[in-house]
Amino acid sequence: MTGKTHLIGGVLAGAAFAYGTGSLPVLAATVAGAAAGALLPDLDHTRSTVTRRAGLAGFVLSHLLRQRGVLHTPVFGLLFCCLCRALVHAAAPGFTLLENAWTGLCLGIASHLVLDPCTPKGIWLFWPLSHRRYHWLDLPTGGWLEKLLALVMLAALGGFGYSFMQNVL
Repeated sequence: MTGKTHLIGGVLAGAAFAYGTGSLPVLAATVAGAAAGALLPDLDHTRSTVTRRAGLAGFVLSHLLRQRGVLHTPVFGLLFCCLCRALVHAAAPGFTLLENAWTGLCLGIASHLVLDPCTPKGIWLFWPLSHRRYHWLDLPTGGWLEKLLALVMLAALGGFGYSFMQNVL
């Protein structure tokens, strides 16, 4: 999947989660975290959006890590989210917007791990127990089917946004 598709998927996951709160700050914090989380696993790809934006740190990480390797595993997602949760609670206990951003970050990573198996390369679903790659669809990266999927997710996101604004205003 391209960075744009991952970004749309992450924002959709964050918006769907925060939709029921009726709070614009909660929605914004969750969606911002989800947008970051949706791009984070691609730090292992030398030409990804997040690697280019991360500058020298992105360059170093992308050359140290194997593409679609450890950062694209549920184990990484779970451990990273647990670490972030511990840091959030240690640094700012009771600061709910930061907790919402953390939740969004985890949702964004999860959306990334749901979207990448839609490509032929797949992900290591059961790493470290197995290095077998799993995929459930064969959508070529950047192909018309991926663009159609992104368009459907964008339409769903627009629906959430419209409905949210109707309820808030």
